Amino acid sequence: MGNLPLAKISKPEAEIQRLRAAGEVLRSHRFENPNGRPELLSPKVRRLHQELSKYFERHTDTKCIVFTEKRHTARILSDLFAKIGTEYLRPGLLIGVRSDPSGATNVSFRQQILEVVKFRNGEVNCLVIYLDMLPVGLLMSTRLIVVKFATSVAEEGLDIPDCNLVVRYANHLRMKMLYTEVDRFDLACTLTQYIQSRGRARHVNSTFAHMVEQDNVVHKESVKYLQSSEVSERSRVNIYTHVNLVLGYYEPILHLFTKGSHPEFLQRYRRPQYEKETSANVNYYHSFSQNAFHCEVVLPEKSPVRGLTGKPASKKLVAKQSAAFETCLLLRKHGLLDDHFVSTYHKRLPAMRNARLAISSKKSNQYDMIVKPNLWQSSRGAIPTTLHAVAFNLRPNKALRREYHSLVILTREKLPEFPKFPLYLEDDIQCDVICTPIECSIQVSDEDLEVLTTFTLRIFQDVFHKIYERNIPMMTYWLAPLNLLSDLASANVSPRSILDWGILKAVFDEPDISWSIGNSKKFAKNHFVYDRWDGRYRYFTLGVDPNLKPSDPPPATVARRRHMGNIMDYCLSLFKNSRKKFLETCDWNQPVIRAELIQLRRNLLDKRTEKEKQNEGECFICLEALTVSAIPASVAALAFAFPAIISRLESYLIALEACQKLDLSIPAELALEALTKDSDNTEEHRAMQVHFQRGMGKNYERLEFLGDCFLKMATSISLFTMNPDNDEYDFHVKRMCLVCNQNLFKAALNLKLYEFIRSQSFSRRGWYPEGLTLLQGKGQSKTAPENKHALADKTIADVCEALIGASYLSGGKSHRFDMAVRAVTVFVNSSDHNVSDWQDYSKLYALPRYQTAVSDPAEIDLVAQIKEKLGYQFKYPKLLRSAFTHSSYPSAWAAVPCYQRLEFLGDSLLDMACVEHLYHRYPDKDPQWLTEHKMAMVSNKFLGCVAVKLGLHPHLRHFSAPIQSQIATYVEEIEAAELESGDSPDAWTSTSDPPKCLPDMVEAYIGAIFIDSDFRYEVVEDFFERFLKRYFEDMTIYDTYANKHPTVGTLDIFT
Repeated sequence: MGNLPLAKISKPEAEIQRLRAAGEVLRSHRFENPNGRPELLSPKVRRLHQELSKYFERHTDTKCIVFTEKRHTARILSDLFAKIGTEYLRPGLLIGVRSDPSGATNVSFRQQILEVVKFRNGEVNCLVIYLDMLPVGLLMSTRLIVVKFATSVAEEGLDIPDCNLVVRYANHLRMKMLYTEVDRFDLACTLTQYIQSRGRARHVNSTFAHMVEQDNVVHKESVKYLQSSEVSERSRVNIYTHVNLVLGYYEPILHLFTKGSHPEFLQRYRRPQYEKETSANVNYYHSFSQNAFHCEVVLPEKSPVRGLTGKPASKKLVAKQSAAFETCLLLRKHGLLDDHFVSTYHKRLPAMRNARLAISSKKSNQYDMIVKPNLWQSSRGAIPTTLHAVAFNLRPNKALRREYHSLVILTREKLPEFPKFPLYLEDDIQCDVICTPIECSIQVSDEDLEVLTTFTLRIFQDVFHKIYERNIPMMTYWLAPLNLLSDLASANVSPRSILDWGILKAVFDEPDISWSIGNSKKFAKNHFVYDRWDGRYRYFTLGVDPNLKPSDPPPATVARRRHMGNIMDYCLSLFKNSRKKFLETCDWNQPVIRAELIQLRRNLLDKRTEKEKQNEGECFICLEALTVSAIPASVAALAFAFPAIISRLESYLIALEACQKLDLSIPAELALEALTKDSDNTEEHRAMQVHFQRGMGKNYERLEFLGDCFLKMATSISLFTMNPDNDEYDFHVKRMCLVCNQNLFKAALNLKLYEFIRSQSFSRRGWYPEGLTLLQGKGQSKTAPENKHALADKTIADVCEALIGASYLSGGKSHRFDMAVRAVTVFVNSSDHNVSDWQDYSKLYALPRYQTAVSDPAEIDLVAQIKEKLGYQFKYPKLLRSAFTHSSYPSAWAAVPCYQRLEFLGDSLLDMACVEHLYHRYPDKDPQWLTEHKMAMVSNKFLGCVAVKLGLHPHLRHFSAPIQSQIATYVEEIEAAELESGDSPDAWTSTSDPPKCLPDMVEAYIGAIFIDSDFRYEVVEDFFERFLKRYFEDMTIYDTYANKHPTVGTLDIFT
């Protein structure tokens, strides 16, 4: 046992006793008779028994060969089928001449000859042959023509014209390498074996059967490979094509796993999923210390488990076997090897990749929807003594034809500050609505409330044809004209003085102005006139038309109505009898007034549609048929825009209430944007929008793009700090569970976030105040679903990310990311991210031992070189060394972990820096464009170029000759491309893909400076500004590259 201490090599007495007990159990075990009891047989033997019984259930000329890999397997099958086989099944055994230590399967050359003679004469019709030990000469000379359990030599030598059934019965533990380097069970080890064993079935109706384990990918791939290779071989070699190939599936069987078999299992694990890597082999590194050999197993780079160091041993081979054995156990623990030691890693990837698609993107469920803010209900039911005022002013971008008198809304509770938003008046002139809150509240008396209530209800009646019950305690808000002489900016302004009490009292005293022939011309211009019987007809008078009389037919330019006989009849909306009586008594000598018909159904939050433009034009009216309102035309003009204004303000209030529920301080404009979905397929940026809702403002998509990136970064930092022992694979799995749409959707459901989402645009029937009883006029449609909207699950999850993006733009008290960090905590709802502000990340991080260990001179020199190149001085040299250590470098030599953890962190930090740049630099670009061009900025191709340009590649520490060769080739290619393009910033797009280690180095370096600087994001921004930004000053040069991205191509196909 070499120089190992005695304590390490001696077995405890308890273990020896256990081995003796196990031996006694085996010696005393009584094997039951399997005849008639198939449950005692393995699934594989049962399946073989079922198939052979079909051929030998009656007298038959069938002759069968069953090939096995092990001598004892052939012997057991032969003895077993002699007992449980049918009456017409006559099994025999054919194995090689070799000494067997157990003595159970010793056979002489004479016994082989006799067995072959029996097979040829028909005394034996099912021959079990062991694959490896038969002499070729024996089989070549005897020209076998019967069925046996056979070996590989029999595959090459048997020539049996009557043999019509060949079965390959492969042993599970036996594995051989095909020349394609794919591990396979030995169904047939090579194409030659496959063709030769098939060739034993010479009968015209022969069958060649593989025993294939059910759901065993290795078995299936082996058969597929052999079949495809056979097709290729047919082009140059004439082989048997008349044989029927059958796959006999049997239930999986548990394997016997020992330390002698584990290296082969590891070789099988690394293929085929890693064979495209730079180095897909399983590597073993030996070291000698403390009088023992130590072996470290290093699996392929993309393996979720990187390997481990085995137990010490006195011999290298034993150390290797120990390390491989422990690695197999670790793979089983992580679920990467199944019960049959077949890799399951390829089965886990799709589930993780599709986590974002795990919920429906179709509108499949009806959810409750808040249509009015809770603020309106506060204090309603009582008569107020103080009111809070907000003034509405218009700021047009060019001159308007009509005057618009500013209004004031008076509420029971103080309203928050509102951002400006656009209305489109007259000929689609954009007018920003400026909401100015009055700091001091207004004291109101009962008389004041009567005046304000009368004015507000007259606005509803005259302008919107709605008559409400007069009920002051249930009033939600009041409207009043602004005193245009008041200075809202002055701190000394009297709250009462901002209201135009003159107009208020005039309307209160005389709501309707009496018309007479004498004052017709007085109201002929700049007055508001309405039809008290029909809410469709509201006018602004423009002046008298001297060329027309009431008895004249309406001009051809006016819109058609039911009564077109004359102008008086045209503008009258009474029914038959009342109409007749009116026409008999009216004054036919009154002037005809030109008037502008107000488009009541217009959505002023958006530009006019073509249909709305066609309905515009002058009308000709007679004032006796209508009512002149006491509300001034300028006040009525802005009152017509009030539904659009109050609709937007209510949306802001609902959005702010959502943020209040989430404990997020987000400005109203960003909050509403994050909660707005304006079509059924908002996320399909290049497709025609389905059921597009006009005038809703910005939708959530750009914020969702921003929030998605911050969510990735925040969860990456949290996982990195809270899980110091996890590897990159664990990080990816945990992060996917945190950021996937399914998790966000569940959190949103618990918070009832769906109630606050704005999915319906402005409606002229939905803006009216609650609490008052409507006595006359049309209200909300009774057939429409009340307070419900259809939302897709993915929409709700996307809104969560949009709110994170809005929180990011909202800043924070101590750090600009504080609010976004809190939002991430709210929506991921997990102990893996339980922080309330940015500084909490640093508090969670405990410095690992390697980071604070004493640095050697080489590491200190590396810090000096990197400072000279990149300008950053590392406080922890070993952190930098870790960022430049490849996973192929044995951990026993490195003394620091490889860069994969830092690369995971740096990847998310770099993503955030790039997304920030694109979001602010291109405010009008849709999320798909932003995503496509971000791909260029964070692509391995670009970052590989950056690694070379910054001179990082010489500092990579690895243990792989292919990596060194690939780096050298890539460096030459980059230099040639830059020389040819004249140092163009997009020269890297013309090169081939770099070795994966180069972009990983850049991302790991970013992660390292972030940790070394105590989680200062500013160092990441500085790196981006100094070394990356210059490549992306003009993003148009990357349009072609972005459109070639596989994700973009797939999206274009589906859209």
